[in-house]
Formats: sequence, C-alpha cells, structure tokens
Amino acid sequence: MKLKLRMKQLLVAAVAFTTTGAFAQNVSIKNGESFKVGGFEFVEDVLAVHSDGSATVLLKAGFLGTKFRVLNLNSELTADSKFEIEIPKVDNKKVNYFTAGQYGKNVFFMSTLKDRKSKTYSMYASELDPKTGKFLKHHNPVSLNYDKMIFGRPFEVSRSVDSTKILFVSKYPTGRKDMAKYKLTVVNNDMSEVWSKDIEFSEETRHFDYNGALVDKEGNVHLLATSKMDKDEQKEEGKSGIFADKWKTEMYSYYHKDGKLVHYDFEKSLSDKVVMNIHLTMNDQDQVLAAGFYSDRTFWGQGYSGFYTFRVDAASKEIVSSSIVPFNEELKAELIGERRAQKGKDIPKYEVRKLYPLENGKMAVVTEEYTYTRTESTDANGNTTVSETWLYGNVLVMYLDEKGQMTSYGVLKKRQYCTAKNGEASLMQKLGIGATPGVNELPYYGIATMNVDGNIYVIFNDNPKNPARLEDGKKPKSVRQRTAITELVSFTEDGKMMRNTLFKAKDNSEGYKMPIMPRQSVQYSDHDMIIFGRKKKNLRVLGLNISNS
Repeated sequence: MKLKLRMKQLLVAAVAFTTTGAFAQNVSIKNGESFKVGGFEFVEDVLAVHSDGSATVLLKAGFLGTKFRVLNLNSELTADSKFEIEIPKVDNKKVNYFTAGQYGKNVFFMSTLKDRKSKTYSMYASELDPKTGKFLKHHNPVSLNYDKMIFGRPFEVSRSVDSTKILFVSKYPTGRKDMAKYKLTVVNNDMSEVWSKDIEFSEETRHFDYNGALVDKEGNVHLLATSKMDKDEQKEEGKSGIFADKWKTEMYSYYHKDGKLVHYDFEKSLSDKVVMNIHLTMNDQDQVLAAGFYSDRTFWGQGYSGFYTFRVDAASKEIVSSSIVPFNEELKAELIGERRAQKGKDIPKYEVRKLYPLENGKMAVVTEEYTYTRTESTDANGNTTVSETWLYGNVLVMYLDEKGQMTSYGVLKKRQYCTAKNGEASLMQKLGIGATPGVNELPYYGIATMNVDGNIYVIFNDNPKNPARLEDGKKPKSVRQRTAITELVSFTEDGKMMRNTLFKAKDNSEGYKMPIMPRQSVQYSDHDMIIFGRKKKNLRVLGLNISNS
C-alpha cells in the first residue's frame, strides 16, 4: 500500500504503513520550517542531537571555508541560535580545522598544527560548549615527530562502536623503499590516553596502502590495507600477467594488552579472485566483521561475481569464519537482466554503504550501484572540454547469517543520473528541461539508511513516474528536484520489501524550496534520524522516527 503525505510547516505526522502479512511501521515525520543561512555557509557536520530532539550543527563559512559557526536547532528543527567559533591558537599560530563531533558527552572541535622548526605535527581536540560556541578545554592527544617532509594531513580519527574509545591513526612520512610506519593512539572520551605505539609493517611504503581502521571496546585496533604481492605469490594466485591485479587485501590487528600485532592474509582463501570494496565493522560480541565484493577475473576494474565476508574474534585473535558467495542467477538477472545474466556477465560496480551487525552474529549489508566517469577532449583550436557523469543506481540489501551465507536479499531499482560540461550544468538543465539532468541535481542523489530493530530502511529522492514504470517492467527514469518525491523503502530479514511515498520532495506552496539531501544525514538513536536539505541560502531539516509494531 502506498501512502502520500501532504506536509505542513512544523507539522509532525504519525502514520502507520501496513501491508498484509508484513510488519507495521509507525513513521513520524517532523518537517522543520525552512530558514536561510549565509551564502557561504555550509553544513559541515551534526555535532549533537539532544534528548528533546533539538540539534547542534557545525557550519563551515567564508569564501575560503576557513570560518566556523555553531548553529543550534530547537525541538521543531528550526534555527534557534548561531555563534561564531573563535579558532584556537597555539603559540600565536592559528590551527587548521580537521573534524568535529560528539564523543561520549563531550563535543570536540579537532584541529592540526605543523611546526616545521621542531618537526612536529600535532592534533588538538578542543572541548566545545555547543550552546555558546565557546571552548571549555584544549587537549593534545597526538603529536607526530617526523624527519621527512609531510605532504597533506597524516591523521585519521574514528571511534569504537560502543562510543567509549577514540582512535587516532597517524602516518609517518617514509621513503618509497622504507617500511610503512604508523602511529596508533587510543584515548577515552575525555581524551585521556589508553595507549600509543609506533607500528612498523613488513611492507615497503610503495607496496602498502592503508584503507582504514577501527577500534574495539577493549581498545584493540584493526587496520585494513592492501599490499603488493611478491612474484611467488603472483604466480601462486595466477596474477602474473602485465594487466593483472597484483595487490592483495589484508588486515592487521594490534592487541595492546599483550603487545601482539596479528596479520590476517584472508585473501589467500580467494585464490585467483580479486577483492574490492571491503568494509569493516564490529558487533556486540567484539568480533570484527568484514564484507565486500570480488571478481572472478584476475584483472582489476572488472564487474563483480559475488561477495566475500570474514569474521575475526578479538578474544581468540582467530578468523572464525570466512565465505566466498557467488551471486545466484536469480539475483544477477534482477540486477543486470536475464539475457546478460545468461551470458555470464558480471554485475556492475556497487559500493558498500553500510554494514549493520545484527543479533546472533548475523549482519545486513547495504550497497549502492555507483559509477563516475570523466573524459577530456580537445578541439582543433586547442580548447579542452571536460565531460563528467554520475550514476547512483540500484540498491542491493543482503541479509547474511553468522557464517556469511546470504539468507535473503532485496533490490531497490532506481536511477539517479546527471552530467556536467566543465563542471557546470547547462541553462536547460538548470531549468529542469534538458535532455539529461545536470550536475545541479547531484546533491539530492544517493541514499540515507537506518537500522531499526534489524529492519533496514532506505530514504531517497525519486522520479514520481518510476513506481508505475517498475510495475510495468520498464526501466526507471532519472530524478529531477523540480518534480521529485521522497521515498521510504523497508527491507526485512525474511526477504520482504515495502515501498512508500513520504511526500513531494520540493513543494513551494508549503515553503520547501529544495529536496532533502540523503547523503547528509545522521541516525542518532535506535529509531531517529535527521536529514538536511540545501539550495543556495535556503536550509531545511527533516526529522524521521521509525518504530515497528
């Protein structure tokens, strides 16, 4: 059953979406009144969401994006107050913004400062009072001493799934033939140090790529990387051709209590396959979960043949399960069409957007088809034209059991496609009547995802003709903000999928001059999410609450 809601400003709508034989969904929508921000103000991050439903947002401002402001939204999600942040200084030197967020009960504005004289690169965490925009205390959790020039920022910050630990990963500048070296630092939410250690890997820097890390609730660090195979490994895995993918995906875990660095070369179990797009997360049993795609081809850049999962138990330090699961013919036919599936074609590139650990060691994997292309052409007069395309396509949601086997899946068919010439949209595209949508539509593409009691929800903007087109077996059309609808799609563990229209995405008569921007969203509790929308100086905030009954 499809329900359409006409939203009023500041209206909270509580609606039960039901369908025969499925669960009931109670969906409450809080559409905050649109308000204006400065021409060079942009939402950088959601700093905090408070118990009464109000929120604090960090704005990046100024022509160069070097100014920062705190915007407080009231419980109706409209603008309440705004404060300029005075950027901290260290030894009369202004620091450079890095990231910000809520860690435990505290909100931190994090920044960096490079001192060339002392050859020290430092990370600072400044405790911020979101109600006033004033700093309460400054911390220096990490300082990196270096003897070679550092280009770019060497720091990365992440927090544990249970939000009790913070991890700082710092990359030392090393020569191409030097061993890759990183500094790992784990702190509590008050920035007190748990441990810090320099880790040198047994791979040369030129053959080692860091791909991300996470910290578990015990303070152990799990780091994902790719490294180049030696000639014997290439020969053993059938990847010795000139165009073969010669890089392998692996994980390192540092268990700080016994000082042990464990190497998990899980790609060995994949033989001649190529692993791509692996993502990590933790579950409540302190297990590292990973999922990604693989190709049967030995050449990098091909489509996908199936998916791969593995699970590491932090207590035993062992891989407790791994799986290689080819896509079945039914799923391939749904994703690429029956004729292409019968010819043995791979599915196109999908990105893992989110891994959700579930009860009893299970997990849900949310993936989205994504393709970006860029070409350059030069005419006889030497004028260069840059052409770009973006496709945010189908969404594939997979439910996996504790052994990594797929128990059910759901496919949301959509097409969000736009183009640009020299980074701009044409006049016709801006008017919404071009042959293809322009890059001005791009901010409203993509998905927001929620996990509510093990059910996965996807929110996105769609062409209003697509539900009927899909029922008739036709391909979906791309979306345009002028006519878009905002859709909510639910996926359940037993393989059911339900789609509902929430509201007209852009409704001038109701004061909403822009659709929501799904990629700019935060699920801040088990049942609640806020999503932003932005067009020029106009800003809107949407609150979404979902409960199952």
